[in-house]
Formats: sequence, structure tokens, C-alpha cells
Amino acid sequence: METFPVSNAVIERLAAKVEALPERFSFTSDPAIAELCSCIGIAFEIGKKEYDRLSLYLGIELNEGVEGNPYQTRVVKKHGHFGLVISRNDGFSLKLAHKDFLHLLGPESVWTEDGLKELVIFPHLVAQTYRDKGFELVIVRDWLLQTALCHGQHARVNYIFANEWEIKSNIASLQARLILSKQLPFFGTHDIVDHLFDADSSGIDRNIFSLVNRCMVQMERENHKDAFSLRLSYFVAVLLDDLAQPKQYCNTSHKLLVRASLAALDTYFSSRQMTESKDFKLPSEFHELISLSRRNSASPNELIGKFAGMLMSIAC
Repeated sequence: METFPVSNAVIERLAAKVEALPERFSFTSDPAIAELCSCIGIAFEIGKKEYDRLSLYLGIELNEGVEGNPYQTRVVKKHGHFGLVISRNDGFSLKLAHKDFLHLLGPESVWTEDGLKELVIFPHLVAQTYRDKGFELVIVRDWLLQTALCHGQHARVNYIFANEWEIKSNIASLQARLILSKQLPFFGTHDIVDHLFDADSSGIDRNIFSLVNRCMVQMERENHKDAFSLRLSYFVAVLLDDLAQPKQYCNTSHKLLVRASLAALDTYFSSRQMTESKDFKLPSEFHELISLSRRNSASPNELIGKFAGMLMSIAC
């Protein structure tokens, strides 16, 4: 197992190759590029408070009192495959707080009497494991190009928070196609923690994703790019991302709101009117309704009442 140096020049060359690839590519269609993308994407996020979703499951709580990145990472290569080595800067062991780390741990991971010293992830092995579970792991070209492979720091997108790039890109369309193809992204800590841990292909309600896909096809065919359509589509996208997470597979509140959103979009498309607003900022009602729906405890009447209020706020 030898270290593969990742310089800015390597990242720039990789980005150029990725730009020429399809919207989604897998660990079987373009294995070397996909493996390297996965390693660089995870390494880019881990230890950064604004991106990292994995640290809590490794026994490190990133808070305001933590200075610098608590991890060392390095990309390695063995038998033609790329891997990622993760260890702590302070020499302490990594704590594995989820059973599905078993699907990530490569055989080269280093254990001592004190515990796990080096977590080694070989993406091609992880992809094989999840293929047996009914999923194809993929790299989503544009999502990666906007984060770990982005040329400028200020241009990067942080998917943990709502952002204008995703709104304007109508990501609900891509999310629907991913799930209908039984595909899951694998190039970031959010992918691991929120989508791969406890993943169960039979638990996802693909009917709701199919409904969204039909609506998004119409939206793209008729070129609806106004602020109302895109903000409401982004609302659907946030709900879909949750519904592709094991802890939210059965969220009936989300499914109700997706259907209500699609009905509102259908009515709006039929009216052949477009809002004048060019503002893509999301109102507080948007975030409040997402939070309420995630608790999955509100009555349908309460949800629809809040939804009506949100529609008015994004139509202004």
C-alpha cells in the first residue's frame, strides 16, 4: 500500500477528467476516477465543521473549542485501487459508533490494543458491498465539481445548507433519477452517515420518487426556471433527500408535502403564468415547515395549513 500524493495539480487534472464524464458515473464504469473522487471528496470534508457529518461517529465532537483539523488523511493505492487512510492527529484511537462501519473498514485498517488507529476505506470494496444490498454507488459529477474539485474556495457549495446553486440547478430532478435507478452518491461524509448507514433498498418508497420525476420532466420540458418553480422544486428536493435516508424512509409528513408540492406545481404550470420575483432566497416559513415535517408528528391539517403559508411566502 503506497501513498498517492494529492496536489493541486492532481485535483485540477482530475476535475478536467470528471467534467468530460456523464452526469453520474460508477465504480464499475470509471473505477479509477470514481475511487479517487470518493477518497478526495471524503478527505476534503472530514474534520471541517461546516461540512463534516462523520466525526460524531468516530468519537470526535467538532465544536467551537476545537482548533484545526483533528485528522490526518492520505490517499493510498494498492493493486491498482485507490483508498483513503484516516487517523487522529493526537494519536488516540478512532471510536466506531455505528455497526455499518463494518461495510467501510478495509482489511488494511490498523488496530492496536487501544483500538482502531487507522481507518482505511477502499471505495471499490464499499461499492461491492452495497451492490449486494441492492444499491449502485456513484459519483455525481456536478455535485463533486462544486465542492471538493471546485477551483475557487468562495465558489464552493455547501450541501449541508440551503444554497442558490442547488435551487437554480433544480436538483429534485436528479435526486428522483438517482433513487429510481437505485443509485446512492458516495463521495462525502453526508453520503456515508445519512444515506449508507442502515441503507435498505426495500425500505425506500420509489412511487413518490416516480411522481416527482414525472413532474420534473414536465418542468424541464416547459423550461420553468422562474423563482417560484425553482424554490418549490427545491423544497421537494430537501424532502426527497430525507426520504432517501433510512431514518426518514417512512416519513408520512414528507410524503404528504411532496404530493401537495407537486399538485401546486401542476396548477402553476397549467396557469401558464410566471412570477416576477428574481429572488431565490428562501423564507423562514420554508425552513420551519421542513423542521416540522421531519418530526413526523404534525396532523395533516397542520401541515397543509403551514404549506399554504409557505406557498404564499415563496410566491412574493
